[in-house]
Amino acid sequence: MRKLQNILYVTTPGSYLALDGLALVINRDGEEAVRLPTHNFSGIVCFGRVSCSPYLMHFCAEHDIMISFLDEFGRLLARVEGPVSGNVLLRREQYRIADSPERSTRVIMMLVAGKIANQRAVLRRFRRDYSPVSEAMAAAFCALELAPASHAGVY
Repeated sequence: MRKLQNILYVTTPGSYLALDGLALVINRDGEEAVRLPTHNFSGIVCFGRVSCSPYLMHFCAEHDIMISFLDEFGRLLARVEGPVSGNVLLRREQYRIADSPERSTRVIMMLVAGKIANQRAVLRRFRRDYSPVSEAMAAAFCALELAPASHAGVY
Protein backbone atom coordinates (compact mmCIF):
# COMPACT_ATOMS: atom_id res chain seq x y z
CA MET A 1 0.00 0.00 0.00
CA ARG A 2 1.30 3.43 -0.93
CA LYS A 3 1.81 5.85 1.95
CA LEU A 4 0.39 9.28 1.16
CA GLN A 5 2.46 12.15 2.45
CA ASN A 6 0.48 15.31 3.06
CA ILE A 7 1.49 18.83 3.92
CA LEU A 8 -0.43 20.65 6.63
CA TYR A 9 -0.94 24.38 6.03
CA VAL A 10 -1.69 26.42 9.16
CA THR A 11 -2.98 29.89 8.29
CA THR A 12 -4.97 30.94 11.36
CA PRO A 13 -3.08 33.68 13.27
CA GLY A 14 -2.41 32.86 16.91
CA SER A 15 -2.41 29.09 16.42
CA TYR A 16 -0.05 27.05 18.58
CA LEU A 17 1.12 23.62 17.41
CA ALA A 18 2.06 21.03 20.02
CA LEU A 19 2.64 17.30 20.26
CA ASP A 20 0.50 15.01 22.40
CA GLY A 21 1.78 11.45 22.12
CA LEU A 22 1.94 10.87 18.37
CA ALA A 23 -0.77 13.41 17.59
CA LEU A 24 -0.32 16.96 16.38
CA VAL A 25 -2.57 19.30 18.37
CA ILE A 26 -3.48 22.77 17.11
CA ASN A 27 -4.57 25.11 19.89
CA ARG A 28 -6.40 28.37 19.25
CA ASP A 29 -7.07 30.79 22.10
CA GLY A 30 -5.93 28.20 24.64
CA GLU A 31 -8.40 25.53 23.48
CA GLU A 32 -7.75 22.45 21.39
CA ALA A 33 -9.10 23.07 17.88
CA VAL A 34 -7.73 20.12 15.92
CA ARG A 35 -5.96 16.83 16.68
CA LEU A 36 -4.26 15.01 13.80
CA PRO A 37 -2.01 11.92 13.59
CA THR A 38 1.57 12.87 12.72
CA HIS A 39 2.24 9.80 10.55
CA ASN A 40 0.17 11.40 7.76
CA PHE A 41 2.48 14.39 7.29
CA SER A 42 5.65 15.00 5.35
CA GLY A 43 5.61 18.71 6.11
CA ILE A 44 3.96 21.52 8.04
CA VAL A 45 3.78 25.08 6.69
CA CYS A 46 3.00 27.88 9.15
CA PHE A 47 1.85 31.22 7.73
CA GLY A 48 2.06 34.40 9.77
CA ARG A 49 1.78 34.44 13.56
CA VAL A 50 1.78 30.67 14.16
CA SER A 51 4.07 29.05 16.72
CA CYS A 52 5.24 25.52 17.53
CA SER A 53 6.41 23.81 20.69
CA PRO A 54 10.11 22.87 20.80
CA TYR A 55 9.12 19.26 21.51
CA LEU A 56 7.07 19.18 18.29
CA MET A 57 10.03 20.60 16.35
CA HIS A 58 12.31 17.93 17.82
CA PHE A 59 9.82 15.17 17.00
CA CYS A 60 9.37 16.43 13.43
CA ALA A 61 13.14 16.66 12.89
CA GLU A 62 13.56 13.05 14.06
CA HIS A 63 10.72 11.76 11.87
CA ASP A 64 11.59 13.62 8.63
CA ILE A 65 8.67 16.05 8.88
CA MET A 66 9.79 19.46 7.66
CA ILE A 67 8.35 22.59 9.32
CA SER A 68 8.45 25.85 7.36
CA PHE A 69 7.66 29.28 8.75
CA LEU A 70 6.48 31.91 6.27
CA ASP A 71 5.33 35.47 6.78
CA GLU A 72 1.82 36.60 5.86
CA PHE A 73 2.94 37.21 2.27
CA GLY A 74 4.45 33.75 1.79
CA ARG A 75 8.15 34.65 2.15
CA LEU A 76 10.26 32.02 3.87
CA LEU A 77 11.40 32.98 7.36
CA ALA A 78 12.83 29.69 8.63
CA ARG A 79 12.72 25.96 8.11
CA VAL A 80 13.19 23.15 10.61
CA GLU A 81 14.51 19.97 9.05
CA GLY A 82 16.18 16.88 10.44
CA PRO A 83 19.70 15.74 9.61
CA VAL A 84 20.36 15.43 5.91
CA SER A 85 22.53 12.58 4.78
CA GLY A 86 24.59 12.89 1.67
CA ASN A 87 27.56 11.46 -0.07
CA VAL A 88 30.50 13.83 0.41
CA LEU A 89 32.61 12.04 -2.18
CA LEU A 90 29.84 12.36 -4.78
CA ARG A 91 29.45 16.07 -4.03
CA ARG A 92 33.22 16.65 -4.36
CA GLU A 93 33.25 14.87 -7.73
CA GLN A 94 30.33 17.01 -8.90
CA TYR A 95 32.31 20.15 -8.03
CA ARG A 96 35.33 18.80 -9.89
CA ILE A 97 33.18 18.20 -12.97
CA ALA A 98 31.74 21.71 -12.73
CA ASP A 99 35.27 23.16 -12.57
CA SER A 100 36.46 21.25 -15.66
CA PRO A 101 35.30 22.83 -18.95
CA GLU A 102 35.73 19.57 -20.88
CA ARG A 103 33.77 17.42 -18.43
CA SER A 104 31.03 19.99 -17.83
CA THR A 105 30.59 20.44 -21.60
CA ARG A 106 30.05 16.71 -21.93
CA VAL A 107 27.39 16.76 -19.20
CA ILE A 108 25.68 19.71 -20.90
CA MET A 109 25.69 17.86 -24.23
CA MET A 110 23.98 14.87 -22.59
CA LEU A 111 21.37 17.14 -21.02
CA VAL A 112 20.63 18.84 -24.34
CA ALA A 113 20.44 15.48 -26.13
CA GLY A 114 17.92 14.29 -23.53
CA LYS A 115 15.84 17.45 -23.97
CA ILE A 116 15.81 16.97 -27.75
CA ALA A 117 14.77 13.33 -27.39
CA ASN A 118 11.94 14.30 -25.02
CA GLN A 119 10.76 17.04 -27.37
CA ARG A 120 10.77 14.56 -30.25
CA ALA A 121 8.51 12.27 -28.20
CA VAL A 122 6.14 15.16 -27.44
CA LEU A 123 5.93 16.11 -31.12
CA ARG A 124 5.32 12.50 -32.16
CA ARG A 125 2.55 12.18 -29.60
CA PHE A 126 0.99 15.40 -30.88
CA ARG A 127 1.15 14.12 -34.46
CA ARG A 128 -0.42 10.84 -33.43
CA ASP A 129 -3.27 12.50 -31.52
CA TYR A 130 -3.90 15.43 -33.90
CA SER A 131 -3.46 15.37 -37.64
CA PRO A 132 -1.34 18.19 -39.12
CA VAL A 133 -3.51 21.20 -39.84
CA SER A 134 -1.14 23.04 -42.17
CA GLU A 135 1.58 22.38 -44.71
CA ALA A 136 4.15 23.96 -42.39
CA MET A 137 3.34 21.46 -39.66
CA ALA A 138 3.47 18.59 -42.13
CA ALA A 139 6.91 19.79 -43.26
CA ALA A 140 8.08 20.05 -39.65
CA PHE A 141 6.96 16.48 -38.95
CA CYS A 142 8.73 15.30 -42.09
CA ALA A 143 11.94 17.02 -40.95
CA LEU A 144 11.52 15.42 -37.55
CA GLU A 145 11.49 11.96 -39.10
CA LEU A 146 14.58 12.72 -41.20
CA ALA A 147 16.58 14.10 -38.25
CA PRO A 148 18.98 11.66 -36.59
CA ALA A 149 17.47 9.91 -33.60
CA SER A 150 20.63 9.96 -31.52
CA HIS A 151 23.74 12.07 -31.41
CA ALA A 152 26.78 9.88 -31.89
CA GLY A 153 29.67 10.64 -29.59
CA VAL A 154 27.60 12.45 -26.99
CA TYR A 155 27.27 9.47 -24.68
